[in-house]
Amino acid sequence: MKIMVYEGPRKLIIAEAPDNPMRRDEVRIKTLYSGISHGTEMNVYRGAAPFFRRKNDSETRLFTPASESEKWTYPIRSCDPGVWYMGYANVGEIIETGEDVRGIKKGDIVFSNSPHQSQAIKKETEVIRIPDSIDPGKGVFFANLITTFNGILDTKIKLGDTLVVSGLGVLGQLCIQMAKMS
Repeated sequence: MKIMVYEGPRKLIIAEAPDNPMRRDEVRIKTLYSGISHGTEMNVYRGAAPFFRRKNDSETRLFTPASESEKWTYPIRSCDPGVWYMGYANVGEIIETGEDVRGIKKGDIVFSNSPHQSQAIKKETEVIRIPDSIDPGKGVFFANLITTFNGILDTKIKLGDTLVVSGLGVLGQLCIQMAKMS
């Protein structure tokens, strides 16, 4: 399969890696679309992500100095375990299913939180089938929709409330639409 590799700041290559094995409850997805995050992913690409020198303190929710072993280093491969920041908005076609998979079938178009690479393997329960009536290319926005929906729920918007959305990128536009529905 084809994977992404950050060799260093602003140094991105496409490389080959062996196909991952599949378990009985998993599906193999051929990537059709993969959404790029302008924030996290571009900061990793530029070498500016805070994780290269800091760690997230779960108690204070602040970035604090990281030890050498906690700092991110290059190269970073999209297929490495735990690499969540190299793609998490994948739309693809199911090309293989494990023996225990029942709700998804070969040919289905699905959304998954999967990296930028030519294929991904996910548990059946980790994919969401995209209805035939929806353009698969728009499915990559599902990750953004989840982020926005959580923000709307956290703010507890009520009928008659006035709100201000600062920034009208993808998240801002989705936030406005969801706030209207609230």
